[in-house]
Amino acid sequence: AATKLDSLCPKIVQATKDALLDPKNAAKQEALAKLIKEAKDTSDFVNDAAERMRTDAKLTQDLSKLNVSTKVNLNPEGRKDAILDAAQNVSNAASVNPVNQEHKNLLDIAQAIALEMAKLSEAAARKDKAGMIESAKKIAGMLGKIQTFSDDIAGKCKDPILRERLQAISRVPQNFAVQLKIIAAVKSGSGANDNSAKHQLVTCAQSLCNSVIKTVEAAQSAAIKCK
Repeated sequence: AATKLDSLCPKIVQATKDALLDPKNAAKQEALAKLIKEAKDTSDFVNDAAERMRTDAKLTQDLSKLNVSTKVNLNPEGRKDAILDAAQNVSNAASVNPVNQEHKNLLDIAQAIALEMAKLSEAAARKDKAGMIESAKKIAGMLGKIQTFSDDIAGKCKDPILRERLQAISRVPQNFAVQLKIIAAVKSGSGANDNSAKHQLVTCAQSLCNSVIKTVEAAQSAAIKCK
C-alpha cells in the first residue's frame, strides 16, 4: 500500500497540471478525480484492514483516556468557507494531550498546518495572490514533517500492525504538497481558469486535511504502544 501511494504522487501532480491547463476538458477533470479517489481508497484500505485485524480492548480503553486539550477556534467570525472548515477539523483532531514527545511533535505540526490552512483560506477570500502562494509553500513544507514525525513514532511502536498502518497512512499527506502549490499559484492568477482552480483548491485542501486527520488518529494508537 505504501509503495502504491508513492507511485500515485507524480501521477496526481501531472493530472493536476493537465486539468488546470484545460479546465473544460471533462476527461482530464475526471482523470484527476479518479487518481485522488484511488489515493484515498488506498489509505482507507490500510486503515480498515488494521481495524479488522485488531480487537485490542485495552488499546480502545487507553485511547479513551486521552484528554482533549483546549480547542483553538480558527473561525471566530463564523465565516462560511470549506477550506476553513477543513482546517478547523485538523485542529480539533490534534487537540489531545500527547502521549510522548514524538506524539507531541506530530500534534504541533498538525496544528501548524491547520493554522496555515486557515491563512490560505483568508488569502483566497481576499484574492491575496502572494499570501496564497506563501501559505501553500509553508503547508507543503510542513507536510514532509508529518511523515518524519510519524516515522519517529512508528520506530518506537511495539505493535507491528499499528506501526505499519501509521507508516502507510502518513505517506498520503505528502502526495498533496506539490498539487497544492500548483493549484494555489494558478488560483492566485485568477483569469479564465479561476472557477476550475477554485474548485480544485477546495478539493485538494479538503483531501489534504482529511489525510492529516487520519495520520493524527493513527499516530495516537501507535504512540500508546511505544516502547
